[in-house]
Amino acid sequence: MRIVLDANVYIGAELSPLGVCGKVIKMFTHLESPFELILSEKILAEISDVFLRPRIMKLIKKNEAEIKAAMEYYANLGTFVPDIAISSTECRDPKDTIYLAAADVAKANLIVSFDRDLLDLIEYKNIKIIKPDEFIFAAKQMF
Repeated sequence: MRIVLDANVYIGAELSPLGVCGKVIKMFTHLESPFELILSEKILAEISDVFLRPRIMKLIKKNEAEIKAAMEYYANLGTFVPDIAISSTECRDPKDTIYLAAADVAKANLIVSFDRDLLDLIEYKNIKIIKPDEFIFAAKQMF
């Protein structure tokens, strides 16, 4: 299964590695994992931008070097797809179209997010958009 994660999932994983978002990230680390993390340069840039906000840096208790290391970890964990432009009217928040575009290019199965602007879509081009806890529940059903 190909999965796109919203930046808020990565932030949640850094805030609470043992919490639901940390568990989501862990799903991609197993050698035999049926899940493929989908990334694009724009998604990675968004995650980095959020991590480097002073308020977020303070919350996750990481300095710039540690954030850079985390970004490299995520980059190595994922499969990159090309960034494509899609209409900004596809979602209430035009900044969220990067996730829709990556999912579309990758022919992803899911987008995982806490973002209401994405979740309210329910799905995009047959790609379901679900919360992290719903992903964990669905993943457990597979094993």
